[in-house]
Amino acid sequence: MVLVGDPVLAADFDALTDKPYTPYTPTTSGITLGTGGLITGRYHDRGNHDVHVIIYIILGTGGVMASNPYFSLPFSAAADQRFVDSAVYTIGGTRYLGHILMSGLSALLVRVSPGSEAIVGITATTPATWASGSIVNASFNYERA
Repeated sequence: MVLVGDPVLAADFDALTDKPYTPYTPTTSGITLGTGGLITGRYHDRGNHDVHVIIYIILGTGGVMASNPYFSLPFSAAADQRFVDSAVYTIGGTRYLGHILMSGLSALLVRVSPGSEAIVGITATTPATWASGSIVNASFNYERA
């Protein structure tokens, strides 16, 4: 029987909730950071296969966002975990709502096409022309395999 105030239970709870975020460097495909560009990632493994991830990408001089840009996840996603709604793209000072599609160890940056509600891929010119200083901010939860 577990009683309220049980010191073992409290210590276990603290161990789960006080875990710091772990930094990781995502690998990319379809993204060239350019000179002065940056990609950082960090994750918090919340236990029970629940992971929270924060990704920050900024394109530097000569940076390119090609068609279907991917970044790696810290853990492989569960087979039925595919769609997460949580990215913001800042291009030329304008913010665009983005989304993330997951498959295995990769996450694809996508967006919703205005007026059609269709999920479409990111390209060098959509949602706008990516250039030096363009930013991707993503914060999302997913279930790991």
